[in-house]
Amino acid sequence: MESLFGWPAGRGMTTIGLPIQLLLSVVAVVVQSRLSSMDETLEEAQWILRAKPCLLKFFSDDFAIIHPPILSGLVLSFTLRLMI
Repeated sequence: MESLFGWPAGRGMTTIGLPIQLLLSVVAVVVQSRLSSMDETLEEAQWILRAKPCLLKFFSDDFAIIHPPILSGLVLSFTLRLMI
């Protein structure tokens, strides 16, 4: 594998796994902070107005609210990954 990809032989999957866990936790914190400030009346209004099935409702309404923190978390984790 070392000759194909330039991966040193002494490193294992732990070298990849630990930074990924660190960066996923950064994204989770950013998204969780947005979800905690999300207005619950939007969800109630969707149920009252008999919104579409759950998965479609999520992607049309809820994902539109939380996609900016997901993107910012991904950019932040990419930037941190360059420093690790």
